[in-house]
Amino acid sequence: MVEVVVVLEGAMMVEVVEDSKKMKLDKILFITLILIFLSIASVSATRYVDYDLRKGRISGNGVFSSTTIPINDVNVIGFVCSDSNCGSVQGTLWSGQVLNSGDDQIQLTYPTILQSFSGYGVYYYKEGYIIWEGDPNWWGISFSDPQGPFNVYLSKKEDCLSPVSILSLNPANPEIGDSVTITSQVDASIIHAGPLDYVPPQLLDDYYSVWTRVNLDIYRDGILIHNDSTDILMPFGSSQNIPFTWSGPTLNGNYTINVTTDVIDSKCSSALNDSDIEIFNFEELLCGNGIIDEGEQCEIDNDCGPTLCGVDECVGDDWYDYADVSNDCLGDCACEDNQCELPEISYNDERCTECQDDSDCDYLDNDYCSGDLIKHDESVCVDFVCGVNTTTTLDCDNGLYCDGDESCLNANCVAGTPPVINDGVGCTDDYCDEVNDVVVNSVNDSNCDNGLYCDGVETCDAELDCQIGTNVDCSYLDDQCNTGECSELLDQCTVSPEIFSTPCEADSDICTIDHCNGQGSCVFLEDNPDCFECTDDSDCDNGLYCDGDEACIDNECVSGTAPVCDDGLFCDGVEVCDEETDSCEDGLSIDCTGNDLQIINRCDNNPDNNPFTWDFFFGFTSTCDEDADTCTTGVLDIDHACAVSACGAECEIDDDCADTECDYLDGCVGEDYYDYDDVANDCLGDCACEDNSCGTVGIYVNDSRCMPECLYDSDCDDGVYCNGGEICIDNECESGIVVDCSGNDLQIINTCDNNPDNNPFTWDYADSFTSTCDEDADSCTTGSQDITHVCDIICGSEPECEGIEAGTGNCTIQCQYKPPYFCERDGEYGLDFGEGHEFVCNENNTYYQCNENGSAYVHVNECSYYCSADLACEGVAPGNSLNACNIYGETYLEDYCDGNCRLKDDNCESDLMGCTSDPECDELIPGTGICSNQCLTSECQDDSDCDDGVYCNGQESCVGTECIDGTSIDCSGFDLLGISACDNNPDNNPFTWDFFFGFTSTCDEDLNICTTGIIELEHTCDINICGAECEIDEDCSDTECDYLDGCVGEDYYDYDDVANDCLGDCICSNNACDEVIISENDERCGCDPGDFERISYSTRDTGDVLYINDYDEFTSENVDFFHGYIHQRDGNFFGYGSMHARGTATDGTKIQLNVKFDVTELIEFTCDYVTWRNYARGTYWIYGEGTREVEYDYMDITYHLDTGLIEAVGVGDDVDFEFRDMIDRRFG
Repeated sequence: MVEVVVVLEGAMMVEVVEDSKKMKLDKILFITLILIFLSIASVSATRYVDYDLRKGRISGNGVFSSTTIPINDVNVIGFVCSDSNCGSVQGTLWSGQVLNSGDDQIQLTYPTILQSFSGYGVYYYKEGYIIWEGDPNWWGISFSDPQGPFNVYLSKKEDCLSPVSILSLNPANPEIGDSVTITSQVDASIIHAGPLDYVPPQLLDDYYSVWTRVNLDIYRDGILIHNDSTDILMPFGSSQNIPFTWSGPTLNGNYTINVTTDVIDSKCSSALNDSDIEIFNFEELLCGNGIIDEGEQCEIDNDCGPTLCGVDECVGDDWYDYADVSNDCLGDCACEDNQCELPEISYNDERCTECQDDSDCDYLDNDYCSGDLIKHDESVCVDFVCGVNTTTTLDCDNGLYCDGDESCLNANCVAGTPPVINDGVGCTDDYCDEVNDVVVNSVNDSNCDNGLYCDGVETCDAELDCQIGTNVDCSYLDDQCNTGECSELLDQCTVSPEIFSTPCEADSDICTIDHCNGQGSCVFLEDNPDCFECTDDSDCDNGLYCDGDEACIDNECVSGTAPVCDDGLFCDGVEVCDEETDSCEDGLSIDCTGNDLQIINRCDNNPDNNPFTWDFFFGFTSTCDEDADTCTTGVLDIDHACAVSACGAECEIDDDCADTECDYLDGCVGEDYYDYDDVANDCLGDCACEDNSCGTVGIYVNDSRCMPECLYDSDCDDGVYCNGGEICIDNECESGIVVDCSGNDLQIINTCDNNPDNNPFTWDYADSFTSTCDEDADSCTTGSQDITHVCDIICGSEPECEGIEAGTGNCTIQCQYKPPYFCERDGEYGLDFGEGHEFVCNENNTYYQCNENGSAYVHVNECSYYCSADLACEGVAPGNSLNACNIYGETYLEDYCDGNCRLKDDNCESDLMGCTSDPECDELIPGTGICSNQCLTSECQDDSDCDDGVYCNGQESCVGTECIDGTSIDCSGFDLLGISACDNNPDNNPFTWDFFFGFTSTCDEDLNICTTGIIELEHTCDINICGAECEIDEDCSDTECDYLDGCVGEDYYDYDDVANDCLGDCICSNNACDEVIISENDERCGCDPGDFERISYSTRDTGDVLYINDYDEFTSENVDFFHGYIHQRDGNFFGYGSMHARGTATDGTKIQLNVKFDVTELIEFTCDYVTWRNYARGTYWIYGEGTREVEYDYMDITYHLDTGLIEAVGVGDDVDFEFRDMIDRRFG
């Protein structure tokens, strides 16, 4: 591969950025090189050059300095130049595309073959920066590509200044009614410095022009009376004539016209103002001239504004419509001051009342639960105030016990849960007793019967289930010859006989032999003839006590008589005879426990079926009644009492129920005051409190609280003038401002130089005067000063004139003593040009002429040649035209005498005798428009016609009839180069950027010389370039002190981070932590909020609506009321509340939100605030869309204990809201 690098004149191809010289190529060499390039097929036909894009600075005097600050997103466009300095182009680079760097670097490509001997013009531009022009001429072939990187600097200019000069006022001496055109010349603040002369048209407006604002301010006697402004886009280096039109003077005074410029283009990092002024005096005043002059209020009726009679507004429920009263212009150019009439009152107007009919209150319609009841609030409009009538629409309790307790949720009935009937005992019969409202589990022995008789009767135990029976006892059938047995077949006891001959005792006769006969009977077989039954009683004793004592009578035993054991009492039981003790034994006392009734002491006992009542029965113990021979019986009489602590009832007695808050409704209805009393709520039978609505109201007719203190300012007038005029603001009287009479004060005069005599030789004296307020005259007193002006030696008077009025007697105006008729003599005051012409000259070349008796001078307002006025102005008042064009020397300019009686030329003039201006130039300033400096439409006749009187732009010349600009004065020899380094002395600090913008000398038009400058170095800390630690204080990190925060005892110490400053040596200070804020008894250090009890709150017309649903910006918004309460009992929280808010959004949409809420839980309780959560529901109304119901997932309320401010946030599926800064009226 072959590398061909073309080097011309000993220099390798480079891009010259700042040098505008172009490398000239030899055409023959160029063609030769082309042939060389074409012969090297393996070499690339493109050159690659890299550029770094950086920020530059241009000082106010035009000195450029570079920086290393990168610039991103720069556009580049290139052209092929067709002549030197690229004055025109013949093609484009990169197919005319605009390239973009993206970041702070870009690589450009150039053709191997140079497209023009004049090279290329490349333009680098970005919005807000001065364009950078490059004139590269890369060509040839190099294997070392890409070349560079080379720096490209897009700059901003500092202290941009757009020079301005007022060229003309037309007319120069305006009269009332004249419209004045003020024309000023404005020069662009940025010039086109090259090196390229060609300006791409597509870049002219945005990148080769500068926006400049031209302001016009007109002052009369120092007071601004008119201003105007225009923004102009000025190509670099251009000048424009900017005209302003002003309606002209209307009052006497000194007028100052001030034209200023302000560069407002982002290509300037800073800007300075330039200004030029023009001053003239105007004297004319006339009422009725169509112009409102000083001291006048009007010229025509339309100049007088109406008497403003207040803003239409609501007063109570009535709409007050005020009509402004017109005022006419009177003959003395003063406006009438008509008084306001009474307003038109629309009583009970819909604009002032909450409602007109019930439909306006529909937003209050609501269905809700109250215990087991579904209640309905039906909105009504009563006396133009919305309220509700509450009715019960449904009782969810169906009166049945066995289907459970019905409840109310969200205004709907919810079925109850039936009681559990099965007790888990298999032998009981389980069922619900609807009559007695109890669940019955009745034992049923039959459920345990096994079908057998002899094993006894099985029984049902209510707890132990089935129990086995006791075997049937048939022993009662046993005797000597029979045995009792149980028959399963017969389900009864049967007799089984003993076998035959079984011994038995058939009778008591011992003389017989007895045995069983096998059929169950005992029989005797035979008698014993030798035997008899007894011989004595002992033979008969059977050994038993309880059948009495047997006796032997006639050898036969006789049964005894059983002892009597019964004591005749019932309650001690039945006494029995005891065979073992051979005595009567006491019986068992009667057991009456079966008639006992157990104590009842719990919340859930039936039959009242109310879990909030404490069900109580003392119990009953049965006793034995001896008289009735029976056990006593009792009656089950259960007390059911509401119990708050034990059963969670809302109330036990009426005093437990909070009153319905109604005070928030207090207020004015028209001129009547409605005073609502809180309504008591009773404790109902279901242990829930009533929720009564507000209804009882005391109406105070024509109450002073509803009467506005004032409607008009006149209502507040206390009849005293000097304390100022009282005014009515928002229907309340405000005190006036005490009348200030200092403006009528007159200061003491005691001096030599007081006007109006304007004579320094007289002692001017007058007493002072202090104005006071005159209550009788309703005005400030006025005084007058009778100033005496007498000659005084203190003021330089000759002694002979001491105490004599100047200019009288033999004393001159200068208090010099002269004999009578001194004016006829020569003297130091003037020259004697004949009798009657002796004078004293004034400063403006008018004169003081001798009076008739020659003893004093009288001012004559005429120019006098003898007082150094120009001769042509002799006898003419200063500032007046001579109506001539050829006295001063220019035949095309009107001649006039200025304020000092000097002959001057004015504008071009064509219609006076001898004036030579072309008609097209009449009244124009020479050298403007199509007019030459000689007021001809041809520009010039000779060089003098072209001379603009400006030194710095060189000497103009006349070529043909066209003026050619001169060559501007070159001041570059006085320029000072800029300094931009870290190590420049004398500060000897390597961390500072030592900078001097440089100085560019300019031409000083006033002195006709080039300006000179001095080197003033700036030394500023620089991080990026010089490695400083900091440049400004913000570069220094704060000393971290938060880790010291904490409690000291019960006080909280809060340490703030400490700022560190950037010191003079570019190093950050290292300050210690020493700033602490101590919060005494801070809750973070053990504050105990105590026990929560109860909060009741009520707000009205306070607070801010932050948002409702999608609306968060309002032209008006209001929280009409927000009230409720929260209380705690046994760890549970209860309460309720309601609120109403409305607003008008910025798009005009009207909305209203009505919400009721019930407390569900406490979220946070601190020393400062309480936050709790509520269940909420309500209605949301949008104008034109109607009302819809809304329900919230939750509604959180925060109550600030230290301020009484309330916040509320509602979050739901549909309409969210947030309110702030509602003020509790009960706080404090």
